[in-house]
Amino acid sequence: MKSYLLVLSFSFVFINIFNVQAITLSNSKTETKTRHKKLYYSNINNKNKVIEKKTSPLTTYKSTAYVPNCTRLNSPLNNSSNISVSNNLSWRAVTDAVGYIINVGTTYGGTEIANNLDVGNNTIYNPTTDFPEDSYIYVSIIPYNALGSATSCGQERFRTQKLSPPSCTSFFSPINNSSNVAVNSNLSWNNVVNASGYFINIGTTSGGTDIANNLDLGNTTTYVPTVNYPSESDIYVTITPYNTIGSAMGCIEKKFTTETILPLCTDLVSPSNGETDVNISSSISWRPVSNAKGYYITVGTFPAGTEFANKLDVGNTTTFTPSTNFPENQTIHVLVIPYNDLGEAIQNCDEETFKTAFLKTSCTTMSNPRNGENNISVTSSISWDADVNATGYFINVGTTSGGTDIANNIDVGNTTTYTPSSKFDGQTTIYVTITPYNASGKSLGCNEENFTTENLLPPCISFLSPLNRTTNISVNTSIRWSAVTNATGYFISLGTTSGGTDIENGRDLGNVTTYTPTSPLPSETTIYTTITPYNLEGNAPNCSEKYFTTEKTPPNCTSITAPLNNSENVAVNSNISWNLIPNTTGYLVTIGTTSGGTDIANAVDAGNVSAYNPPVDLPDESNIYVTITPYNALGNATNCEENRFTTENRIIEIPKFFTPNGDGNHDYWEVKDPKNEIKIIYIFNRYGKLLKTLASNTIGWNGSLSGKKLLADDYWCLLELHNGETIKTHFTLKR
Repeated sequence: MKSYLLVLSFSFVFINIFNVQAITLSNSKTETKTRHKKLYYSNINNKNKVIEKKTSPLTTYKSTAYVPNCTRLNSPLNNSSNISVSNNLSWRAVTDAVGYIINVGTTYGGTEIANNLDVGNNTIYNPTTDFPEDSYIYVSIIPYNALGSATSCGQERFRTQKLSPPSCTSFFSPINNSSNVAVNSNLSWNNVVNASGYFINIGTTSGGTDIANNLDLGNTTTYVPTVNYPSESDIYVTITPYNTIGSAMGCIEKKFTTETILPLCTDLVSPSNGETDVNISSSISWRPVSNAKGYYITVGTFPAGTEFANKLDVGNTTTFTPSTNFPENQTIHVLVIPYNDLGEAIQNCDEETFKTAFLKTSCTTMSNPRNGENNISVTSSISWDADVNATGYFINVGTTSGGTDIANNIDVGNTTTYTPSSKFDGQTTIYVTITPYNASGKSLGCNEENFTTENLLPPCISFLSPLNRTTNISVNTSIRWSAVTNATGYFISLGTTSGGTDIENGRDLGNVTTYTPTSPLPSETTIYTTITPYNLEGNAPNCSEKYFTTEKTPPNCTSITAPLNNSENVAVNSNISWNLIPNTTGYLVTIGTTSGGTDIANAVDAGNVSAYNPPVDLPDESNIYVTITPYNALGNATNCEENRFTTENRIIEIPKFFTPNGDGNHDYWEVKDPKNEIKIIYIFNRYGKLLKTLASNTIGWNGSLSGKKLLADDYWCLLELHNGETIKTHFTLKR
């Protein structure tokens, strides 16, 4: 073996090419002694280029090479499996290395996780994201120093674990079915190894979530309640671990019972403490206390008075209704004491008070309009006589007796006029109920009154032309009618059947008396027309339909339904289809590769059909221009629009992988060649050895060589095309 010796000193490299005594340069340090008659040396600049060559009469010397060796993974080990997706990579340190370049990917030679990443003089790499689960991870590590990088460092690999949802956890505190648990207790549970967080449900019934509803706690094993649990209550808890794969299934609910403590005092909700003008028939309600089993209530007209209730036990309810009304204009004293099995509220509860109202209201009547009055303006307001004791009025207004579709118990305050937010409908009976109120309450049994509005709807029109039931009318005719005095516009509906709207569907024409269709009417067809005047009050009711019949003419143009205009990537074997047109006996088809062109079909008579199948495939990746011209005995449709679409570009498809395992799926590596462009295919292994030669029309390669199955690996292919071009790429054999 021919060998060389490099001696590095002051930017010079000495190369002995005579009588070298068994010395070989490698990526490791090497020392030797040698005998020489001559020594060649080269001056090398800082870009490792030779700039000077000389000889020297040196006979012996000592030399050291510093390019580092390759390294290997310490963790995970090469070909190890079931590795955590969050695992770091570590490797053996190399003596002369000052840093390391790392490549990491999910395929052999892949770099999508780390691409030529310089990690410095570290032997640990922590990926920025987890590795994909259940995947091979390929790693190459290249040590380097000032003289260069280690060469021919191979790739190592390992396989990550297949993740699954975590299992359920077990409670640590409180213990399941424990009792007398403090109302402010924290909850804790055992950690689950592959959980990334925990959901918690807490309720006062089995399956309940009234305390915590599927609350995401993150990756913690303790829950600190934001408020105390209710005392002397069963508390039901379910902890559900989760990770990126999903949540644990079927986790069992646990239960504990809280301690019993004396309840706190409560306070009045309605009437509130200090409230005045309270209705004499009011009930008393208070705020519930969580651990109360019931309430005592005392109510009177003086401090500690008991004439309405004397420490009455109302049970576990928060409302008390006296058997009689309170006196008017009187201060009422109320004391509510919560209790439970341990006794009454923990502190002396305060007495609260409110004051009742006095003076009752009487019903009123409308003053304008008067009850039963007719022909009232649709913009009218409603006014009524004032009640001397009223502090406000509720009003109901509707279009039926008892109806509230215009005003639903609106509180208009202390005013005697109501103006609706919008006008009343014309020729409509309006029903009104006005109810006075004050602090003592509202008037009862007030009578409903009504009035009827004016009629403002416009009448229907009279047709001027075409007249009803006339025939042989021009397809370009306009429709005219007489004006209606109080109409502000007209709707038109036009169709080819009675009640039909296929030409115009209630189109608002504005305040005109002539309509001209935007396109000719269909020939030899009965046209049904309805004109409906309208104004701000609404539409004229029950306007009748009129009809006339059009003349016979050449047909109208059609519209192409497929391929759609300006569509792209259309199959070259596509049919052309269009909508059928009335009054048509056939269609002429023109197809070309230029606008107006006829090189594919020149006015071909397709007959009375709605599709045409070109006799040959359309050209690839081309603009195709199509015109369909309907015709009948009177002639052809004129000025029919030309449509354009672009055909597909059929290309060679090279599979990225195949799995020759006999399951019928991807058993062969087969190149698709829709335009027969391939002359021959060569297949190589990753070392460049030719394994297989394929003709373009074969079923492909089954992953064998001389009847022997090859190993799962990456392979390379070279495709020679008939035009002299080549395509080179790689694919994967998976087993």
